[in-house]
Amino acid sequence: MHKLKKRPQFQKVYKKGKSFKTPYIILSILANNLDYNRIGVSAALKNTGISVRRNRTRRLLTETYRLTEDSLKRGFDMVLTCRRDLSQLGLKDVTTEINKLYRGADILQ
Repeated sequence: MHKLKKRPQFQKVYKKGKSFKTPYIILSILANNLDYNRIGVSAALKNTGISVRRNRTRRLLTETYRLTEDSLKRGFDMVLTCRRDLSQLGLKDVTTEINKLYRGADILQ
């Protein structure tokens, strides 16, 4: 799994990419002309609260991506941003939300 880590990488995806939304998650996506996808995860203090919940939210988003990575088309930079605290949701619920976003973005193989 390749990750976006630097702020300019996130900003490029936000500014030049397309966004898809559910009540819980925003997927921002931009083609990167590489043979692999890169993923960034953003869980803001304002949306998640204390660090324990924020870190759980990040882990849920990252794990869901890891489990669904093989079913995605290649060559995209993606940023998953939480709109609400996901720490109370299970992995299955988060996977369902992210799959809705993937279908909307037409990046499932």
